[in-house]
Amino acid sequence: MERARNRDKGRRFVPGSEGLEDRALQASSFLMSGYNTISPIQELPVTTYAKGLRIERLPFFLNLFQPGRFLPTAPLNAIQNNMREVAATLGGPNQSTLAAFNLQLRTTISHTSLTQADAVGLNDTFTAAIKSTGAPQAVVASLSHSMNELAKADAASPSSPLLATSDYALVLQTFLGIDRHILRPDQPALAINDGVRAKAKSGVSLSGSTRPTIVGTYASAVSPGQVAVTMQVLDSAGNVIGSGLVSTANGTYAVQVAEPLAPGQYALRVRAVDSYNHVSDPSANLWVRIVKNPHKALVTTGQAVPAGPLGVSSAG
Repeated sequence: MERARNRDKGRRFVPGSEGLEDRALQASSFLMSGYNTISPIQELPVTTYAKGLRIERLPFFLNLFQPGRFLPTAPLNAIQNNMREVAATLGGPNQSTLAAFNLQLRTTISHTSLTQADAVGLNDTFTAAIKSTGAPQAVVASLSHSMNELAKADAASPSSPLLATSDYALVLQTFLGIDRHILRPDQPALAINDGVRAKAKSGVSLSGSTRPTIVGTYASAVSPGQVAVTMQVLDSAGNVIGSGLVSTANGTYAVQVAEPLAPGQYALRVRAVDSYNHVSDPSANLWVRIVKNPHKALVTTGQAVPAGPLGVSSAG
């Protein structure tokens, strides 16, 4: 035991960037040599489902550090609720706060027991990192208190420094991972039955319907058990002019504009909203022109008209 403890001195917990939800990792596999700064990882979960799963399974992964350990229910529930409240709504952390946190990890894990100074240092540097993301003060205070309660439970373990540093690192890394914004949708398209689609993304689609249907695919919504994702259609002023659910089976959506649009040209965008009311950035513009006869309008706009089987224009 003493030999194993000495081997782990100076090491820092760094959770894997991918597959954390699906692998039954042992606590020892989380311990990586080196002192790289904890920071948000590009491959952390970006779908609403993956973020929810990461939060839901947090107690499971905490238990891996010492199977069968006592994990106080109230602080864990509070941590999970705090994460759900702010997921995908904040900015990135200040790197200097992460550097201070890592330094405190190295200091704490070098000790044979969790001292009062260690507990205070871990909590202070953890709190500073959370606060630097722009989290509401109530959330910061709640997380700080909950982690302090978890550390009190850790203090009873013979491996209290290793357990406390691993707990703090996992919770912080999870928080930074679920804090990423939900994916920005790709540029949508005009429903094929509503008119003529532009051949280029920067082109103008022609709609014969004053209530065009906007279609596309949002891959982030495709997951078993995925919570509902709504796709909103926005006008150039950012007003919501239509909304509809994204299919969890294949990620497709088809949203019809709610009120008739007058003849003219419009810049329409879509954005995703999940069931926790987390909102994505809007997509690129889809230019749509409302006309009476889309195929006839192709001639006056200079766009090529598809030819019939004899090479005769079908514009009519």
